[in-house]
Amino acid sequence: TKVFSKLHSQVGESGLVYLQIEGEKDERPVLIRQVTLHAVSDIILHVDFHQVDLHEKVTAAVPVKITGESPAEKEHLGILVQQLDEVEVEALPTDMPESFEMDASVLVEVNQSIFVKDIKVSDKIRIVTDPEQIIAKIEHMAKEEVKEEVVVAPVEVPSTDQEAVPVADSPAPAA
Repeated sequence: TKVFSKLHSQVGESGLVYLQIEGEKDERPVLIRQVTLHAVSDIILHVDFHQVDLHEKVTAAVPVKITGESPAEKEHLGILVQQLDEVEVEALPTDMPESFEMDASVLVEVNQSIFVKDIKVSDKIRIVTDPEQIIAKIEHMAKEEVKEEVVVAPVEVPSTDQEAVPVADSPAPAA
């Protein structure tokens, strides 16, 4: 588990891994497709490996990391919100990137965005995700809500000195 956790943190689900299967001479090229964790302890319960042909293109989710600091955020004009943390990419397994890094320093004013189309890739890689999707955007700062005071008027409660009058449809109390 420790060895796999370290490997998974390095390659993610888009990096190529070579598995050595006991009893087999050759290693198998695979992508990590899904890791199932225990809901409470986060212990790895199951891993799906997808064996790939090194000469055929595959599709994988590649993480997007935001680097740098936005001038708009630095000047407290807005806050950087990452709306998309991975993009679908098609490439040969050996050409698949581990991640994409996007520089937030280009975001200088509120409502400016970084789009999927802004990711620079080589000719060997094709991004499948919609190019118009927003990866990160400078949003307006949240405004503090002003709470209105509610004035509660006193309610008059009837006195208990009066006798209860039975309602006509209700049965009379037993003696």
